[in-house]
This record gives sequence, structure tokens and C-alpha cells, in this order.
Amino acid sequence: MNENEGQKLTKKNYLIIFLFFGFVVATLPIIVTELTWDGICNAVGFEKTIYREIIECFLRAALLEETFKFMAFIFARKEYKINRVADSMFAAGLIGLMYAIIEKVVLFNPMTIIVNIFFPIHLLWQWNQGRHYQISKDEKKKGNKGKAFFHMFLATFVIFFLHGTWDALISIGTYMIDENNAITNGDMYGGIILGAALFLGAVYTIITFIITIKTARKAKRENERREENAISE
Repeated sequence: MNENEGQKLTKKNYLIIFLFFGFVVATLPIIVTELTWDGICNAVGFEKTIYREIIECFLRAALLEETFKFMAFIFARKEYKINRVADSMFAAGLIGLMYAIIEKVVLFNPMTIIVNIFFPIHLLWQWNQGRHYQISKDEKKKGNKGKAFFHMFLATFVIFFLHGTWDALISIGTYMIDENNAITNGDMYGGIILGAALFLGAVYTIITFIITIKTARKAKRENERREENAISE
């Protein structure tokens, strides 16, 4: 049995999750598969239009990225026998954070970097993914199959859908306000779409941070109780 079972993960454990599982297991495969996607699309003459961008928002970005980040999280969870909501949440978050950092460094788009400072969306998605996944496992152990399925759905499909929709809204809004596209009232419609995306992103960010803080505080209280019980015994 792994010595980490039933114990709070150490800083060293989190560092390994961030560097190894975040970079080697998640980020590198994402880079390789996305470059492969680009090569295939270019080879078959699938031109870089707004239609291709929207498709890529869900299949290239959301599907590929979320699949490998989720796989890395599952491997890390198995390696350290993670069985607490807070540990699951922060482990998944570190994997998302690693990918977000590499993605921004590679793309080096100033506007994208600024947006992600205020909306660290990859981190938020993985925080919620880790939390819902662990809750699903806990509910399954209790025999609550309905709740277990619901939280697994939130941890997988919903994260994929949010990722694809966020990217699609940004792409469509940016496309419409581009003066080269000569879309009637494009500035207005594009601005509305981007504004709506940023508003929803802000709401999602605030709610996720509140939930994360509450989860961290609850985990701290539980650890303190365990330490007190250990001393009393």
C-alpha cells in the first residue's frame, strides 16, 4: 500500500505531479497530437476558416487537451492513491496549470496572456474536474449511483463542453469584429459575444475560487482533527 493513502499529499508529491504528470504525461502528448492534427488538416486542404476554427475549438482544443489532462490526473491519482476532495482538486489543478503556462509561452499572444491572468481557465476547469471526480468516487462507495454518475458527468463531458464553448465564443467574437471580414454590424455583434464570454468567464472564475477556498478550509479542519485524534490516542 502506498504510504500516501489516507494522508495529505506533500509538497514534493505536488511538485512531481506538476512537473512530470503535468508536462510529460499531459502537455507533451497534447503538443504532438495538435501538431499532427494541423499537419493532417493542411495536407487534405482543410483551410483555416472560421468553420475550421469552431470545429477545432471542440475537437482539437477541448477534446485532445481535456483527454490528456484527464488521463494525466488519473495516473497521478492512482500513483499517490489520492482519496480526498482537496488533494484530488489541487492535483488536477496543477496539471491544468502546467499546460496553461506552456501554452501561453508557445503562443505568446499578449492579449491571451492578459485574459488568462484574470481568467485562469485551464486551472479552473481542472480544479472542478478533480473535485467532481473525487466526489463521484465517494458517492459510488456510498452506493449513490445517481450522484456518482452526475458528478462524473460534470468532471468529464461538462468540462469538455465548457472548454469548447469558451474557445468557440472567443473565436466567433474575434472573427466578427475583424474589419477585414466586412460583416454588417460585426463590431456590435462581436463585441456582444466577447462581452458575454468574459462575463460568463468572470462568474465561473469567482464561483470556482469560492468553492476552492471552502474546500481548502474544510480539508485543513479535517487534517487538524486527525492530528488531534492521533495525539489523543
